[in-house]
Amino acid sequence: MRRIEELEKSMVYKETVLRIQFPDRLTVTAAFHPNETVASVSELVRNLLKLPASTTLSSGVESPFSLFVAPPKQTLSDGQATLRSLQLVPAAVVYVSWSSGIDPTKVWADGRYLNAEAEATLEASVASLSSTSAEQNQILSVPTGTALVPESQQSRSNPQSATVALSRASRGGLDRKGKSGGGSKPSWMKLG
Repeated sequence: MRRIEELEKSMVYKETVLRIQFPDRLTVTAAFHPNETVASVSELVRNLLKLPASTTLSSGVESPFSLFVAPPKQTLSDGQATLRSLQLVPAAVVYVSWSSGIDPTKVWADGRYLNAEAEATLEASVASLSSTSAEQNQILSVPTGTALVPESQQSRSNPQSATVALSRASRGGLDRKGKSGGGSKPSWMKLG
């Protein structure tokens, strides 16, 4: 009886939005059902990566990345845990970190860890941006029919998972007028 009352009082969400952020601040926004597992999120990330040859991975490293949320830092290592049980509903930021046995400069010598389809989608989105509407963190929309996962791997991926957008944070930063703010002081700061 108590469980029924708790369910009636709790908010019911039909989807959870995860922003998956890579170490270089590249962000993939994806929508999942709240009852999907961490394994489906890991599979999405794995499908976006150019998987390195097994010879470049250190012995004992089964995956080139791990997922975590913060604060406080909680590693998402249990692949069977649902997004709802981890309290990632209705939205959360999930961080990707390279495994301790992985040296990204050796594994991906060219510095590009995304597969060809994801790179093409990112480049097409960047090309479609207008220079007048630049913001500090510009969201790059991906058409809903665009596949970021190779067709050979799409049958394995969960059909409820849908990649929504890619974005890359700029390092220098732009102010509200679109001018570069790197190195200059804010207008409100009075020195000397």
